[in-house]
Amino acid sequence: MTADNIRTYPVYKGLQLPLEFKGIRGRFLTVYAVLLAIDFLGVFLGKAFIGSLLALVFFVVVAIAGYVYVRIEQKKGLHKKHKEYGVYIVGRLFECRMGVRNQKSEVRS
Repeated sequence: MTADNIRTYPVYKGLQLPLEFKGIRGRFLTVYAVLLAIDFLGVFLGKAFIGSLLALVFFVVVAIAGYVYVRIEQKKGLHKKHKEYGVYIVGRLFECRMGVRNQKSEVRS
């Protein structure tokens, strides 16, 4: 087979860029979308029980607070980067019950 006879197929390799919409990146898009959905639900309930003006104020305050929260979390990065310092003593994580006897049961007086 020569190079002229080889078939080639287009391969979709994705966006090649991280997902971003109006400055909000990937994972934080879903967080902000959930915050806005809760905000709209709060507006409908607030309008029914409290009044239109207070519901509008609630909407604006929660929307701005959610946006600020998402921007702050986004600046920290996608993954949590906290480190735990100190000495940790880890006891038994697993108990093996198959084929291994407990030390107390082996010693018979």
